[in-house]
Amino acid sequence: MSTTTLTTEILREFRENTTTPVSVTSAEITQYLNWWYQDMCTFSKPIRNSATVTINPEQSIYALPNDCITVTEVWDGNDRLSPRTYNEKDDVEPRWRTSYADRANQYVPLGYNQIECYPRRTAAGTLTFHAYSQMPATLSAAQDPIIPLHHQRSAKKYVLGFLHAAKSRNIKLATKYMQEYQMQRGQFDASTSDGHIVDRQMAEIPFSRTKYNRMRKDR
Repeated sequence: MSTTTLTTEILREFRENTTTPVSVTSAEITQYLNWWYQDMCTFSKPIRNSATVTINPEQSIYALPNDCITVTEVWDGNDRLSPRTYNEKDDVEPRWRTSYADRANQYVPLGYNQIECYPRRTAAGTLTFHAYSQMPATLSAAQDPIIPLHHQRSAKKYVLGFLHAAKSRNIKLATKYMQEYQMQRGQFDASTSDGHIVDRQMAEIPFSRTKYNRMRKDR
């Protein structure tokens, strides 16, 4: 469903003229649609991409791609790197920052847009961010979101929530639309095969995580 089609349906439900709207512009709706698109992709991560960077000798910090939400796999040549935390590295290898080898075998997330790879390489190579979760490109008028059609309907709930809050000042109705959107977004997140195994398992448990932990027999 193109952005133009979504805009027309949103204007109709907002009781606006679909050709010459008065209280809202098509540009505003397009902006809200892009916010919806980014929100859906941030939570459910349906778009994947890969990128490579050159590994320089003795370099350890590398920037993630600009459109990366989360990194899925990091490879040094044909070897997959294992993710670690700073606490794990410090506990096991106090001198890990000064170690060198032919290839890196571990990486540590550094903020939201960088990683550190260790051991440091003694020669140049290639670092690959394989199948990382990608932030979508900005939608244009004739472009379709890279989301299944039956989940694109949630865009209307998201945008109408903003419109009723900003234009009609109907906070109660805006809240209702946003709650409906969040429910639809949760259904989309549970239906995507993006590796969120823990999230899907917890979604099947009809009570809280705290109660579930108390009921476990191995605790």
